[in-house]
Amino acid sequence: MLFIDKLEPILATLPYIDPILDAQRGAEYLPYYACGIDHQHGERIFINLGRLPLGDESPTYIYLIDFPDWHGEAFVKVGIGLFARLRDHERHGGVVLQAIEVPRWQAYAIEKMVIADWPSFYPTTPLPQRGDTECLVHATASQIELSRYVDLFSQNMG
Repeated sequence: MLFIDKLEPILATLPYIDPILDAQRGAEYLPYYACGIDHQHGERIFINLGRLPLGDESPTYIYLIDFPDWHGEAFVKVGIGLFARLRDHERHGGVVLQAIEVPRWQAYAIEKMVIADWPSFYPTTPLPQRGDTECLVHATASQIELSRYVDLFSQNMG
C-alpha cells in the first residue's frame, strides 16, 4: 500500500486538518491546510501549512519544553527534533515536559496542529535555535497533551 493511500483517509477524519488533495498519487509532497481555534474570538481559522513530506517515517520527537525564565519571560515551546535537540533546549534553560517519538511526518503535522490550537507567545529575546514562532503562552503548559494529538493519528492508522 502506498503511503498516500494510508494518509488520505486519516487526514479526512481529523478535525484539525482540511487537506487539499490536488497532489497526484506518488507526489513527493502533499499540500495541506490546518484548522485551529482562535481562542480570543472563539472562531475557527485555517492556516496554510505548505507541503507535508510524504513517506518520511524516520523517528523524531514531538516535544513540549517549558522555559520558566527566558530573559525574564516564561513560555512553552512545541517542536520537533532528535534527542540532541532536546538536550540543546535544556542547556539553554528549558525543561522537557513531554517528548513522544513518532514518525517525522506525524511530528511535523502535530506541531502545526498544536500551534494552531493554542495561544502564541513571541519571546522578546529570540531563541538561539530559532523557533520563536513555535512558542506558546506559559499558562497552557499544563493543558496541552501531546499524546492526544498522537492518538488521533494512531487510531486511524489501523
